[in-house]
Amino acid sequence: MIRILLVLAVAGAAAAFELPAMWRKRWRKEAAAYALLLAAGIAISIAAVLEADVPSPLLFMQMVFKPIHDLFLNRGWSP
Repeated sequence: MIRILLVLAVAGAAAAFELPAMWRKRWRKEAAAYALLLAAGIAISIAAVLEADVPSPLLFMQMVFKPIHDLFLNRGWSP
């Protein structure tokens, strides 16, 4: 529990340091992208702290690109 709170504290400190400056400069899209990536990083960090069994990102890429590969392979467009 302490390690999760530590992850959240570090992420909160990073957000408190970066986001106000982005907001003042009217970098709304950059702030949104920063917040989204920070949230993803928090989720991954908490999963690592809890030693959760997280699948490889490569499996997601295979799931996305296999139909495209099969389309090219079946059409005869394969190199």
